[in-house]
Amino acid sequence: MTHAEKERRLNDAFATLTHTLVHDCDFIELLQTVVEICKDITGAAEVGLLLADDGNRLEVVTSTRENGDLVETMQRGADAGPCHQCYLTGEVVSDPHIADSPPEWAEFRDAALALGLESVVAMPMRFRETTIGVLSLYGDHTTHPDDRDLRAAQTLADAATISILHERVLHDTDLLQQQLSLTLRARVVIEQAKGVLAQLHGIHPEDAFIELREYARTHKQNVNDVAAQLVDRTLTF
Repeated sequence: MTHAEKERRLNDAFATLTHTLVHDCDFIELLQTVVEICKDITGAAEVGLLLADDGNRLEVVTSTRENGDLVETMQRGADAGPCHQCYLTGEVVSDPHIADSPPEWAEFRDAALALGLESVVAMPMRFRETTIGVLSLYGDHTTHPDDRDLRAAQTLADAATISILHERVLHDTDLLQQQLSLTLRARVVIEQAKGVLAQLHGIHPEDAFIELREYARTHKQNVNDVAAQLVDRTLTF
Protein backbone atom coordinates (compact mmCIF):
# COMPACT_ATOMS: atom_id res chain seq x y z
CA MET A 1 0.00 0.00 0.00
CA THR A 2 1.41 3.38 -1.00
CA HIS A 3 1.78 6.31 1.39
CA ALA A 4 -1.07 8.13 -0.38
CA GLU A 5 -3.35 5.11 -0.01
CA LYS A 6 -2.51 4.87 3.68
CA GLU A 7 -3.35 8.54 4.13
CA ARG A 8 -6.68 8.07 2.39
CA ARG A 9 -7.57 5.05 4.54
CA LEU A 10 -6.65 6.93 7.69
CA ASN A 11 -8.68 9.97 6.68
CA ASP A 12 -11.69 7.75 6.03
CA ALA A 13 -11.24 6.10 9.40
CA PHE A 14 -11.01 9.37 11.31
CA ALA A 15 -14.05 10.71 9.49
CA THR A 16 -16.01 7.63 10.54
CA LEU A 17 -14.80 7.84 14.14
CA THR A 18 -15.60 11.54 14.35
CA HIS A 19 -19.08 10.84 13.01
CA THR A 20 -19.74 8.63 16.04
CA LEU A 21 -19.25 11.59 18.38
CA VAL A 22 -22.45 13.22 17.15
CA HIS A 23 -24.48 10.27 15.86
CA ASP A 24 -25.53 6.85 17.04
CA CYS A 25 -23.31 4.10 15.71
CA ASP A 26 -22.86 0.35 15.46
CA PHE A 27 -19.86 -0.17 17.73
CA ILE A 28 -19.11 -3.69 16.54
CA GLU A 29 -18.99 -2.51 12.93
CA LEU A 30 -16.93 0.53 13.98
CA LEU A 31 -14.35 -1.59 15.79
CA GLN A 32 -14.22 -4.08 12.93
CA THR A 33 -13.38 -1.21 10.61
CA VAL A 34 -10.65 -0.05 12.98
CA VAL A 35 -8.84 -3.41 13.01
CA GLU A 36 -9.14 -3.80 9.24
CA ILE A 37 -7.67 -0.35 8.60
CA CYS A 38 -4.89 -0.99 11.12
CA LYS A 39 -4.00 -4.15 9.25
CA ASP A 40 -3.97 -2.27 5.93
CA ILE A 41 -1.78 0.61 7.05
CA THR A 42 0.73 -1.38 9.12
CA GLY A 43 0.94 -4.54 7.04
CA ALA A 44 0.32 -6.61 10.18
CA ALA A 45 -0.51 -10.27 9.63
CA GLU A 46 -3.51 -9.95 11.95
CA VAL A 47 -5.01 -7.32 14.24
CA GLY A 48 -7.28 -7.81 17.23
CA LEU A 49 -9.17 -5.52 19.58
CA LEU A 50 -9.97 -6.41 23.18
CA LEU A 51 -12.08 -4.64 25.79
CA ALA A 52 -12.21 -5.12 29.54
CA ASP A 53 -15.36 -6.61 31.08
CA ASP A 54 -16.94 -5.92 34.49
CA GLY A 55 -14.22 -7.90 36.23
CA ASN A 56 -11.37 -6.13 34.40
CA ARG A 57 -10.71 -9.21 32.29
CA LEU A 58 -9.87 -8.57 28.64
CA GLU A 59 -12.15 -10.18 26.07
CA VAL A 60 -11.61 -10.35 22.32
CA VAL A 61 -14.26 -8.17 20.67
CA THR A 62 -13.17 -8.26 17.06
CA SER A 63 -10.26 -9.29 14.83
CA THR A 64 -9.25 -9.22 11.19
CA ARG A 65 -9.92 -12.91 10.77
CA GLU A 66 -12.83 -14.78 12.32
CA ASN A 67 -10.77 -17.86 13.01
CA GLY A 68 -11.33 -19.79 16.23
CA ASP A 69 -7.64 -20.57 16.71
CA LEU A 70 -6.66 -16.95 16.19
CA VAL A 71 -9.29 -15.64 18.62
CA GLU A 72 -8.23 -18.24 21.18
CA THR A 73 -4.59 -17.20 20.79
CA MET A 74 -5.50 -13.55 21.32
CA GLN A 75 -7.52 -14.50 24.38
CA ARG A 76 -4.58 -16.38 25.86
CA GLY A 77 -2.44 -13.30 25.37
CA ALA A 78 -5.11 -11.32 27.16
CA ASP A 79 -5.10 -13.67 30.15
CA ALA A 80 -1.31 -13.97 30.46
CA GLY A 81 0.66 -12.25 27.76
CA PRO A 82 1.45 -8.94 26.08
CA CYS A 83 -2.14 -7.69 25.95
CA HIS A 84 -2.63 -8.39 29.65
CA GLN A 85 0.57 -6.53 30.50
CA CYS A 86 -0.41 -3.65 28.23
CA TYR A 87 -3.80 -3.33 29.92
CA LEU A 88 -2.30 -3.40 33.41
CA THR A 89 0.40 -0.82 32.69
CA GLY A 90 -1.40 1.35 30.15
CA GLU A 91 1.79 1.27 28.08
CA VAL A 92 2.71 -0.18 24.69
CA VAL A 93 4.13 -3.71 25.00
CA SER A 94 6.28 -4.91 22.11
CA ASP A 95 7.32 -8.54 21.81
CA PRO A 96 9.40 -8.75 18.61
CA HIS A 97 10.24 -12.42 19.19
CA ILE A 98 7.30 -14.36 20.59
CA ALA A 99 9.49 -17.47 20.70
CA ASP A 100 11.52 -15.77 23.46
CA SER A 101 8.50 -14.75 25.54
CA PRO A 102 8.66 -15.16 29.35
CA PRO A 103 7.73 -18.61 30.76
CA GLU A 104 4.48 -17.25 32.21
CA TRP A 105 3.33 -16.50 28.65
CA ALA A 106 3.90 -20.10 27.55
CA GLU A 107 0.31 -20.84 26.48
CA PHE A 108 0.12 -17.70 24.40
CA ARG A 109 3.60 -18.29 22.94
CA ASP A 110 2.86 -21.85 21.84
CA ALA A 111 -0.51 -20.95 20.34
CA ALA A 112 0.89 -17.94 18.45
CA LEU A 113 3.85 -19.85 17.04
CA ALA A 114 1.53 -22.63 15.88
CA LEU A 115 -0.30 -20.04 13.76
CA GLY A 116 2.92 -18.69 12.27
CA LEU A 117 2.83 -15.48 14.33
CA GLU A 118 6.28 -14.29 15.32
CA SER A 119 5.78 -10.86 16.90
CA VAL A 120 3.17 -8.72 18.60
CA VAL A 121 2.70 -5.08 19.55
CA ALA A 122 -0.02 -4.40 22.12
CA MET A 123 -1.30 -0.81 22.25
CA PRO A 124 -3.45 0.57 25.06
CA MET A 125 -6.90 1.96 24.35
CA ARG A 126 -6.59 4.68 26.92
CA PHE A 127 -8.09 8.06 27.67
CA ARG A 128 -6.12 10.01 30.26
CA GLU A 129 -5.80 7.59 33.19
CA THR A 130 -8.51 5.18 32.06
CA THR A 131 -7.59 2.14 29.97
CA ILE A 132 -10.56 0.27 28.53
CA GLY A 133 -8.87 -2.20 26.21
CA VAL A 134 -6.00 -3.12 23.91
CA LEU A 135 -5.35 -3.01 20.18
CA SER A 136 -2.95 -5.82 19.23
CA LEU A 137 -0.92 -6.15 16.03
CA TYR A 138 0.52 -9.57 15.19
CA GLY A 139 3.34 -10.10 12.74
CA ASP A 140 4.78 -13.00 10.78
CA HIS A 141 8.03 -13.33 8.83
CA THR A 142 6.75 -10.94 6.14
CA THR A 143 5.67 -8.16 8.50
CA HIS A 144 7.89 -5.12 9.00
CA PRO A 145 5.84 -2.11 10.20
CA ASP A 146 7.88 1.05 10.74
CA ASP A 147 7.55 3.63 13.50
CA ARG A 148 5.25 5.79 11.37
CA ASP A 149 2.86 2.88 10.86
CA LEU A 150 2.83 2.09 14.57
CA ARG A 151 2.18 5.73 15.48
CA ALA A 152 -0.74 5.77 13.05
CA ALA A 153 -2.13 2.61 14.63
CA GLN A 154 -1.86 4.08 18.14
CA THR A 155 -3.57 7.27 16.98
CA LEU A 156 -6.36 5.18 15.52
CA ALA A 157 -6.67 3.28 18.81
CA ASP A 158 -6.85 6.59 20.69
CA ALA A 159 -9.53 7.92 18.37
CA ALA A 160 -11.55 4.72 18.70
CA THR A 161 -11.32 4.98 22.47
CA ILE A 162 -12.67 8.51 22.46
CA SER A 163 -15.45 7.50 20.09
CA ILE A 164 -16.54 4.73 22.44
CA LEU A 165 -16.34 6.70 25.65
CA HIS A 166 -16.85 10.35 24.82
CA GLU A 167 -15.30 12.54 27.45
CA ARG A 168 -18.58 12.98 29.31
CA VAL A 169 -18.95 9.22 29.78
CA LEU A 170 -15.78 9.14 31.87
CA HIS A 171 -17.63 11.11 34.54
CA ASP A 172 -20.37 8.50 34.79
CA THR A 173 -19.02 5.11 35.86
CA ASP A 174 -22.36 3.36 35.44
CA LEU A 175 -22.80 4.64 31.89
CA LEU A 176 -19.22 3.73 30.98
CA GLN A 177 -19.58 0.18 32.27
CA GLN A 178 -22.95 -0.17 30.57
CA GLN A 179 -21.45 0.77 27.20
CA LEU A 180 -18.58 -1.68 27.56
CA SER A 181 -20.88 -4.45 28.78
CA LEU A 182 -23.25 -3.93 25.86
CA THR A 183 -20.38 -4.13 23.39
CA LEU A 184 -19.06 -7.34 24.93
CA ARG A 185 -22.53 -8.92 25.01
CA ALA A 186 -22.97 -7.95 21.38
CA ARG A 187 -19.94 -10.02 20.53
CA VAL A 188 -21.48 -13.08 22.20
CA VAL A 189 -24.65 -12.70 20.14
CA ILE A 190 -22.63 -12.33 16.96
CA GLU A 191 -20.73 -15.55 17.71
CA GLN A 192 -24.07 -17.33 18.14
CA ALA A 193 -25.35 -15.89 14.86
CA LYS A 194 -22.21 -17.02 13.06
CA GLY A 195 -22.90 -20.52 14.32
CA VAL A 196 -26.48 -20.37 13.08
CA LEU A 197 -25.44 -19.23 9.59
CA ALA A 198 -22.58 -21.73 9.42
CA GLN A 199 -24.87 -24.59 10.31
CA LEU A 200 -27.76 -23.58 8.07
CA HIS A 201 -25.65 -22.76 5.01
CA GLY A 202 -22.83 -25.24 5.53
CA ILE A 203 -20.17 -22.51 5.45
CA HIS A 204 -17.14 -21.56 7.51
CA PRO A 205 -17.76 -19.23 10.49
CA GLU A 206 -15.49 -16.63 8.91
CA ASP A 207 -17.66 -16.61 5.77
CA ALA A 208 -20.73 -16.47 7.99
CA PHE A 209 -19.41 -13.29 9.61
CA ILE A 210 -18.83 -11.73 6.19
CA GLU A 211 -22.43 -12.54 5.17
CA LEU A 212 -23.70 -11.10 8.45
CA ARG A 213 -21.89 -7.80 7.92
CA GLU A 214 -22.91 -7.54 4.27
CA TYR A 215 -26.56 -8.12 5.14
CA ALA A 216 -26.43 -5.46 7.87
CA ARG A 217 -24.81 -2.94 5.55
CA THR A 218 -27.18 -3.63 2.67
CA HIS A 219 -30.24 -3.30 4.89
CA LYS A 220 -28.79 -0.38 6.91
CA GLN A 221 -29.04 -2.21 10.22
CA ASN A 222 -26.65 -2.75 13.11
CA VAL A 223 -24.67 -5.98 12.95
CA ASN A 224 -25.76 -6.80 16.50
CA ASP A 225 -29.45 -6.32 15.67
CA VAL A 226 -29.21 -8.63 12.67
CA ALA A 227 -27.32 -11.19 14.75
CA ALA A 228 -29.98 -11.10 17.46
CA GLN A 229 -32.72 -11.67 14.89
CA LEU A 230 -30.85 -14.65 13.50
CA VAL A 231 -30.35 -16.16 16.93
CA ASP A 232 -34.03 -15.86 17.92
CA ARG A 233 -35.06 -17.06 14.43
CA THR A 234 -37.03 -13.93 13.50
CA LEU A 235 -34.78 -13.51 10.47
CA THR A 236 -33.45 -15.92 7.87
CA PHE A 237 -31.32 -15.23 4.82
